[in-house]
Amino acid sequence: MKTPSQQLASLIYACPECADTKSEGRNLRSHLQKVHNMSVPGLRRGQRFYDTANYAFVKMSGSVKHGSILERFACPSCVNHFGNMKDYKDHLQTHIIPSSDDTTHNSKRQRKSVVAIPSRRKNNFVTFSTTSYLNPPNSLRFPQNVVDSLKSILDIETCTANETNFDSLKSFPVVQSFLSATLKQSLDDLPRFVWTEQLNINTQDEKYLCNTIKFLLTNFANNCSTIAIQTKPYKDYERTFWIEHVVPIFHIFSKQTGMLSFNWCEVENKHHALEDMDGRLQKGNLRFVDGLGHDKSGIERVSMEGSSGERTVDLDKTIDDSIKQLSSLISMLKGIANSHLNANFDTLLATKVFGIQTIKTHIVLSEIKFKDDGSFTYQEMRSAEIPTTYTQRNKWLKVFEILCYLFIAMKDQHINYEALEDEEQGAILVVPGNTIRSKLAP
Repeated sequence: MKTPSQQLASLIYACPECADTKSEGRNLRSHLQKVHNMSVPGLRRGQRFYDTANYAFVKMSGSVKHGSILERFACPSCVNHFGNMKDYKDHLQTHIIPSSDDTTHNSKRQRKSVVAIPSRRKNNFVTFSTTSYLNPPNSLRFPQNVVDSLKSILDIETCTANETNFDSLKSFPVVQSFLSATLKQSLDDLPRFVWTEQLNINTQDEKYLCNTIKFLLTNFANNCSTIAIQTKPYKDYERTFWIEHVVPIFHIFSKQTGMLSFNWCEVENKHHALEDMDGRLQKGNLRFVDGLGHDKSGIERVSMEGSSGERTVDLDKTIDDSIKQLSSLISMLKGIANSHLNANFDTLLATKVFGIQTIKTHIVLSEIKFKDDGSFTYQEMRSAEIPTTYTQRNKWLKVFEILCYLFIAMKDQHINYEALEDEEQGAILVVPGNTIRSKLAP
């Protein structure tokens, strides 16, 4: 019921780029993504537009307009609404999830023009754009308002990982050669080839990684067999893809290299709970992750999130998982710092923790470390598509680049952690003014 102090108003879901209007926020979000390559999140669960002290909202049918009913531009990502297009457009910019090419100012991605032709029969528009769709599909994206909100704590480098970088894999020539030769085999011949091929292995590291190839690609051949294809699950459950395709990669990697050990599916992040403890030493709020990797010293080092099934993705869940992972990684890094307050701050600056997130078949490896001022920096390091059919087998090259990068990084972090321990225990002397305590203590 409208009160005397309220004005009647109708919410309009309008595109700020071409003025096309939609009946619902989700339709506008879909339009922005498909037509203008702009991603914005949906409303959070339970959010909706309610009448306010100033406005009582009503629906208008079709193109009928009434002079006494105000039109308010409704945000498709929150419950704000605006009386003019400029304010609405400025506000919507805070929700846009930047793409990699937007952040790197790639000239090929600039939207040179957008033309909207009105339909003669319906109250809508047909839109034409010179936008180039060069943004990697299913990549991690953080809404601009999240990036801005965390700026004082965390510097999020939003450029996506360079998928053409094979520096880590190339540093193991025998491994690279073996992998390339294996991927040239037919499905029937692959298992025999990987287990009978004579390798000129020179180092223990090469042996570890070649064994990882043997077990992983044997498992891959098993998944690609005719019988396996015939029994492939019909439903696209999130956990099915995670368990069948993601878990084996890192389970085999951990068992064959010894660099990490993993726990799977709803694993408690210890450092988050410890950080959230109150002064009475009561246990803090628990946070659970889909996978948690510990290094050789038993330290939480890798946080993993599976954000979708193989074929469908929920953008809001993906964003929530990405944000949750940032918080988990920061807690893990702070946990290492808190247990080595007498170590050298410069040693801490070389300390890293890692995030792994999957969106459909896309997998991203990221890392977080401290900055000189005590805040944090986040960066995507590598990404790849997980192959699910034998015709996609060359995608393993990028997956193994991720594994080789992680292998090298974990070796470095093992040395780094030994230095932290020696400095904390006094085996290596640290000038008092250079300790973690002196640099980070409030």
